[in-house]
Amino acid sequence: MKKIILIITLLVVGVFGQEDRLKTSVSLIKLDNNTLEANVTFQNVSNRPLRIYFIENPVFNSFQSMFHVGHANGSIEFIVSDPRPHGMVVDESDFHLIDANKSKTFTQKLDNIELRLKTKPTKLIWVYVNDVTKWEGGRSTLDGPTKELFDGKEIPYIWTGEVRASTKL
Repeated sequence: MKKIILIITLLVVGVFGQEDRLKTSVSLIKLDNNTLEANVTFQNVSNRPLRIYFIENPVFNSFQSMFHVGHANGSIEFIVSDPRPHGMVVDESDFHLIDANKSKTFTQKLDNIELRLKTKPTKLIWVYVNDVTKWEGGRSTLDGPTKELFDGKEIPYIWTGEVRASTKL
């Protein structure tokens, strides 16, 4: 019986432990029919450093940092800049180290957006996702082969998972 409880505890900690160490928040700066601008904050609530893979340019982080707008009628719109297939090379500066009990805030600005629903938005939802743990390099892109980062090994202190934050508008 003790073994079963220990295994269940390890599974729960393994599944939920990452999320417990990273908290996120979002605050709106501007939202109109052309522009979304928001501050997104990563807060390390652990006792060790955490590294987040976060491309600051929203044109290149479309499926890493995503915004949704909720409306009073319950409908939700996905907001994104038109992604570009090339023109950006990831380097180690895109992997931000956050010390224990510290936070880092980025301003995300998406231009040329169109809110299709004409009702007043009531909520901004931000979703951040990362499953990258290594950057081995050598993949062919339109900008040439990718470069090896962190010596091609596991990225130190990398956080993986999905977190969400929202704010009322």
